[in-house]
Amino acid sequence: MDAWTKIVVDERASVRDVLKAIDRGSTRIALVVDDKYKLVGTVTDGDIRRGLLKKLEMHHLVGVISNKNPFSICSSLSKKEKIDILKKNHILAIPVVDNSNKLVGLESLSDLMRPSPKKNPVCIMAGGFGLRLGALTDSCPKPMLSVGETPILERILLQFVEDGFTEFYITTHFMPEVIKNHFGDGSQWGVNIKYIHESSPLGTGGAIGLLANYIGDEPVIVINGDVLTDTSFDNLIRHHEESGYAVTICTKEKELAISYGVVKEEDGKVCRLEEKPIYRYKINLVYMFLISPLWKAQ
Repeated sequence: MDAWTKIVVDERASVRDVLKAIDRGSTRIALVVDDKYKLVGTVTDGDIRRGLLKKLEMHHLVGVISNKNPFSICSSLSKKEKIDILKKNHILAIPVVDNSNKLVGLESLSDLMRPSPKKNPVCIMAGGFGLRLGALTDSCPKPMLSVGETPILERILLQFVEDGFTEFYITTHFMPEVIKNHFGDGSQWGVNIKYIHESSPLGTGGAIGLLANYIGDEPVIVINGDVLTDTSFDNLIRHHEESGYAVTICTKEKELAISYGVVKEEDGKVCRLEEKPIYRYKINLVYMFLISPLWKAQ
């Protein structure tokens, strides 16, 4: 919370001062510190209610009702570790201290669970004809076919939105007006959507080359408009940046079972026979790549 300092009170503060702090912060908790800003206690609105039932007065010092053994977490913990602690202990907000127990912040479960904003643009390729689906795509682009009551393309968009992505590029060719009329500029979802139209079909992934005219040097996630995946985009970006590669490809293992015996030969001679083998391949699902200035120039 950026405004956590509003709920900090000195250990010599009165109950009235604590109430004002809780009201300022709207967090239902006040943090009590000593002269060195070390955490010495916490007070919740529940502590105050219980104190009032025991004839607590507004001029009494905060020490009368504060929890002098407050539960806190160390600032060095990872985001996941903080979330796990709050969930395990059924806590909505918790003070954060450094190694010397000096108060440095307040973490709330709602803030920790909120995805961090991503700078990375997302390009969704939605220009294909979907010919293999026959009549289903005669009057509807393949990415706009519904799964349940929601178009596939919208499901993909929502997945990225929930992960904190805000900048989207949708490549179009076949019936682009259907896609544009449904998504508009993206303001309905609080994001920004731009469209890259292929005047002629560029083939699978062909529209990627057009991206260079629109975006900067941040790694870009490129995904087909008909792919539903549970890929962790945070992990994907982290792996891509840490490895330093120009292109990172997400794959899924696909098994192909042959129901016959397969003859292996060398120089026209049978060398072995594999009975009903199962072949495993990695199929391409999601692209992620870094557009460099050199790549743009080309």
